[in-house]
Amino acid sequence: MLSLLNSARTLATLVVGGLGGMIRVLFVTSGRYTGKYYEC
Repeated sequence: MLSLLNSARTLATLVVGGLGGMIRVLFVTSGRYTGKYYEC
């Protein structure tokens, strides 16, 4: 049970990190096209 909670927490951290990275990449690419840069 404890290992299940641990793996779930790790998975959630990975998902959140992946989403944050994707959003940052989207902001950077859109900033390049519009000439603006967003700092996260």
